[in-house]
Amino acid sequence: MLPDVGPATRARVRRAVRVAIVLLVVWLLATGVLLFLARQRVSAGLDRLQRVRSQLTADALLRGQGLGALEAAERDFASAHRLAASLVLRPWSIVPLAGGNVDAVRALTAAADRVAAVGARAARDGTAALKTRPATPEGRLALLDRVAAIAGRANQDLNQLSTGPDFFLVGPLGSARTRFLDRLHRLREAVANAEALASAAARVLRGPRHYLVLAANNGEMRAGSGMLLSAGVATFGGGTFTMGPMGPSANHDLPAGAVPVPPALAPLWGWVGPSQHWRNLATSPRFDVTAPLAAQMWEAATGQRVDGVLAVDADALAAILAAQGPVSAGGQEVSAGDVVSYLLLGQYAGVPATPVSEADRRDQLSGIAQASVHALTDRPWNGPTLVSQLADAGKGRHVLAWARDPAEQRAWEAAGIAGELQPDSLSLSILNFGGNKLDQFLEADATLGVRARSDGSSDARITVRLHNAAPTDLAGYVAGPYPGGGAAEGVYQGVLGLNVPGGSTVPSLQGPGAALVAGADGPTVAAAVGYFQVARDQTVSFTASFRLPPGLRAVTVEPSARLPATTWHFRALKVTDARVEHLSW
Repeated sequence: MLPDVGPATRARVRRAVRVAIVLLVVWLLATGVLLFLARQRVSAGLDRLQRVRSQLTADALLRGQGLGALEAAERDFASAHRLAASLVLRPWSIVPLAGGNVDAVRALTAAADRVAAVGARAARDGTAALKTRPATPEGRLALLDRVAAIAGRANQDLNQLSTGPDFFLVGPLGSARTRFLDRLHRLREAVANAEALASAAARVLRGPRHYLVLAANNGEMRAGSGMLLSAGVATFGGGTFTMGPMGPSANHDLPAGAVPVPPALAPLWGWVGPSQHWRNLATSPRFDVTAPLAAQMWEAATGQRVDGVLAVDADALAAILAAQGPVSAGGQEVSAGDVVSYLLLGQYAGVPATPVSEADRRDQLSGIAQASVHALTDRPWNGPTLVSQLADAGKGRHVLAWARDPAEQRAWEAAGIAGELQPDSLSLSILNFGGNKLDQFLEADATLGVRARSDGSSDARITVRLHNAAPTDLAGYVAGPYPGGGAAEGVYQGVLGLNVPGGSTVPSLQGPGAALVAGADGPTVAAAVGYFQVARDQTVSFTASFRLPPGLRAVTVEPSARLPATTWHFRALKVTDARVEHLSW
């Protein structure tokens, strides 16, 4: 039995208890303030990363886009981690549940600080590397190796990162962690893609590699690409490359049966002979299917086996000239500012639409393509502008690539230039079958409406309007009529194709023209109608109705490579298909 204590002792105990309570209250208040401030810093850093989310891509990271935001986010996260690592918060580690959340704050802020630091360092180092302007084959290879090493180090650092525990996290902390993981995923994807792309580009440039180059004309469109009118072979090796003679692709058309139509194309497009006629090769937007077929066709026609296929158009050449400067071809000097208008329109001035004139006139796209290659091999690389311009062209499908080598193919996929469709892809194609080059004057406008159903699926409706704005003073080669083309002067004649997300019903297309195509096209579902005509100053409309599969709440509008691009309307949004666009509801 404890002895009775006197008043003085009891007073001391009460004072000690009061002091302990005060200290506890102060500690709890300090804890709350520290966690509040840490959360503020984390939120500020995440907001900065959100504002540059679209710039967390391989090309943007290496060009230093968003560097300022990454550095500011790094400061925010570092401040948050100092607060979270304070000695004041250490006692919470022994408290069940609460301790886990405090530990999670500490781990999350440390990880966020590290992620921002890795991203900022990669952006700084990548920017410095691209500014070196290599002028020799050895210098180009060294640049690509250096970029691959920068991205590889960042990739390794991010993959070794621990994001801390995620068990029983309180609401605000769980939300912050989810937001952080999204940014981390974007940055990991960016540096991994940068490493894959730089490594593959170096491997191709070291060679030996032979790539079939197909020049596409945006004045005469196919699905996801201009018509593939010229062809030649680029040879890579020793850090440099040369472009062989390019000629009309039609010179290499094949007899029926020489190359079988792939099963992926035969059910829908076998009737147009895509394995015989180069002009009909790109009837599906799936370049990952049509490019290997092109390689087979080239080997059957010439006996030459190629390692890959590149498709480039006028916009891709403009990208090169923006970085490397003007070039001359056939007595004509062109620059980034005028090459597109010259190739789509100017080169045809005074040329009548006859088979004889076509035989006499070499499509100058091939000549300018060769001159552009010389600008890349004979002049120092303007790295930042070259990467920026070619990346933008690739995002619009103005540059497409396929390779036999799996590692190279993965790199083209990482760069977004493989021309694949995804299960949520939505792709509108307007194919020119009029024998003219009027696509540059065909204004395309599409409106998407979506209505949810009780079973989780959605009814979708697309309204397409095509307006022929062709002027009256066009060269015959542009406006037609071309003998056997089926369209009068100034009249656009074509096929409208639509690829919708996989699992959807086959679109019911209403409008001028008969149904031509209906069925699966890889991961999507396709339908097409034709042949419709749009006279000068006239507008025609189509509607497509289909049901989206249960659970799908977003679609990806794929680029069409049209110049000008198709305008898309969705609720309050107005976008174009000049690049990938995500529409969600």
